[in-house]
Amino acid sequence: MKVYFNSGNWGPRTREHAGKKLPVNKEFIWIGREWRIPAVYSCAKGLVVDFCIRIPKEQIKAFLRRWNPEFGIGDLSAEEREQLHKDNPFEFDFDIEAKINGKAFREYQAYAINWNPYLPEAAEESVREEEFVDYYGCDRKDGWRLLRASFSWNTVRKPTLKSISFLLKERPKAYPGERFTTEDFNDTREIEFTHPVSKQKHKLVLDQCESKSMARYSHLIEDMDFPNNFKALTYSVIPDLSQGELQLRDCARPDEPRQNENTTSTSHAAAVDIIGFADGPSVITLGRQASTQRKYIACSSWHFTPVPRVEWQMVFYIKENEDSYQEIVL
Repeated sequence: MKVYFNSGNWGPRTREHAGKKLPVNKEFIWIGREWRIPAVYSCAKGLVVDFCIRIPKEQIKAFLRRWNPEFGIGDLSAEEREQLHKDNPFEFDFDIEAKINGKAFREYQAYAINWNPYLPEAAEESVREEEFVDYYGCDRKDGWRLLRASFSWNTVRKPTLKSISFLLKERPKAYPGERFTTEDFNDTREIEFTHPVSKQKHKLVLDQCESKSMARYSHLIEDMDFPNNFKALTYSVIPDLSQGELQLRDCARPDEPRQNENTTSTSHAAAVDIIGFADGPSVITLGRQASTQRKYIACSSWHFTPVPRVEWQMVFYIKENEDSYQEIVL
């Protein structure tokens, strides 16, 4: 199997030469799974690292029993979608910090594919999963998360490889919390809550909720109408929790973009899908001055017609596993 630096499609994007394979066979356990780095590849533009993560067949069976793969994810609530992603044994988000000869890489890009022995029809559509599994001697009876990471060289010239180290850092997972409802107001309100992990008590201080209207994308797609009404909730947390730890989410789904009544064209359907109106509310950090509490603004889902009230839900983002440090001496 030839490996290239720009291999987002698991093949050469340019006329670059394939990288030189350096066998590693590094094995370790992290987040309850068996990991293996079978090899790294020294390329002209940087280093390519392949990770093979075993997904036990028992975990796959349990997931398929609970979640039928044929149903549409669009029919699920935001809370159900988050639970599905947490239950999916193939899904786990993490970041990689890498060093070569003790010096940090500037940047990297990663691509992943899955081998699922219980969905052979999907596997037959592409030979790349099968090639990857067989090339590295992965047991086909289990599932595999196959990840390829490319790191740009951090030196002017291609270095002589002596050691490579990786720090694997799990991204926080979303856990839904309490719900509450607001209409428009401009007086301070407080809601007490307890963090689900630390058990520390906090106060959610609601300063203001107001209806807003803003034109979106109409200048880009003339024959489509987009919802432009939402509510903005200004709040703070005592003791403070950053937006990386706590966010407020509108429980209602946003209105979907619709075709303008003055046209019958459907040529922009793909563009609408890319924009992704159903991604949910955003959070804006206003910052703080000395001796004041940091302020945040949560934006509700978008609607064509203003809604009188919004049901919000607290969503906590929690990191469940410690970082894993792995070093390879070549």
